[in-house]
Amino acid sequence: TRSAQVAAGLIELGLTSGDCVAILGPTRPEWAFFDIGAQLCGCVSMGIYPKQSADQVQYLLKHSEAKVVLVESQKELDVVLAAAEGVETLEAVIPWNAADAEGRESPLLRDPAVLAGDPLDDDRLAAMTEAVDPADTAIFVYTSGTTGPPKCAMITHTNILTVLGRQDHFLEFYEDDLCLSFLPMAHVAERILAFYGRIASGFPTAYASSI
Repeated sequence: TRSAQVAAGLIELGLTSGDCVAILGPTRPEWAFFDIGAQLCGCVSMGIYPKQSADQVQYLLKHSEAKVVLVESQKELDVVLAAAEGVETLEAVIPWNAADAEGRESPLLRDPAVLAGDPLDDDRLAAMTEAVDPADTAIFVYTSGTTGPPKCAMITHTNILTVLGRQDHFLEFYEDDLCLSFLPMAHVAERILAFYGRIASGFPTAYASSI
């Protein structure tokens, strides 16, 4: 339901299939809700590592042509708002918590309540997911940029499903297994093998509150 609310909010903001939604924040349940919400309405979701400079974030926003950024914490929000200057594709910056935007002025700021309204109904969700071409890009994953500008891997739905379909060939998972999630969600291993992997296998996770 929470992800279906996010999907409805993104559609209300005017996003359509193939638009990029960027997520910047720690590994927490909210990250998962935002990611799946973007997927449900056919968007491409992208993770941004926390604690980067405004220049680094600006490069990622420009290169990905992100239309929406979902950002956690006041400090990271300040970085994103500074980075947003000159990013022509960006239409909305949404804090995870409304209180984080207090005292900040920007025409891009949106109340996070837009992502917490009525969820998309089951029929519309089914229609939107059925309209997705498996060969379409599902997520962007950027390299760390240690050897030059970050490079973007465009990962399709088929790429992800092929990996998940091979899990049982090298590991056995059970419904009472528990996953500990602590790596950044912008990391490809945490995103696909851990997050999408446990959804595919049907077992829960515990989020580490800190390293």
